[in-house]
Amino acid sequence: VIIQDIINGYDGLPDDEINEILFLKDEIFLIYLNNIVKFNYNPKVNYTNDNIQPFIQTMQVNNLVFKVRDSMTFVSDQNNLILKIVALDYAQNGNLIYQYAINSSQYKDLGTDRELNLFQLSPGKYNISIRAKNKEMEWGAPRNYFINILPPWWKTWWFYSLMVFSISSSVSYSSK
Repeated sequence: VIIQDIINGYDGLPDDEINEILFLKDEIFLIYLNNIVKFNYNPKVNYTNDNIQPFIQTMQVNNLVFKVRDSMTFVSDQNNLILKIVALDYAQNGNLIYQYAINSSQYKDLGTDRELNLFQLSPGKYNISIRAKNKEMEWGAPRNYFINILPPWWKTWWFYSLMVFSISSSVSYSSK
């Protein structure tokens, strides 16, 4: 067996340091400190990945790491996001080209940079779509994440309602 390329965390593996490798029938297990990756081999399957789909590997919000979910809500001052994107395509040795779009706008190029920085997001709902090119230079299916940045408490409907009630009560009381 000749290993032509080195695959590592840049290619989508959980870490660069593998503690142990196990072979069981048609399965390979890569054992890391905190993860296990299982590869199945089936000779009847074509392993070329023509339709790669990237995902957010890690997310920092105001420099704190958050668990990535398909839909996330943050308070108004949690509006600085750093998203680390990865797509699993070992044939391209970490040289994938990425794009992103926000709220169905036109896609913007990230190139091979896997980091998307979104700073000072205004309160609102955001649909963040990311995609990657395969080795045939065709865009794969996009992956969507939904992020909601809540307004500050003094800009909410219940605060405005409370203010209207307070002002109308004080006007009513002072007119008596």
